[in-house]
Amino acid sequence: MKHSTETVLSAAGLTEGDASRVWVLMHEQPDGTRGASGSVVRYPDLVAITKGQHGEA
Repeated sequence: MKHSTETVLSAAGLTEGDASRVWVLMHEQPDGTRGASGSVVRYPDLVAITKGQHGEA
């Protein structure tokens, strides 16, 4: 079974290297979460990434 990100990449003619630029927002995800590169990224993680603290969230 394909992940949503893989499906979008294929449909858009993009490569796996473009995965970090593809955001798939699912209504089934709890409020405040996002998916990126096939993984769930939670809101506090996005805040940490924005502040340059990736890996500390």
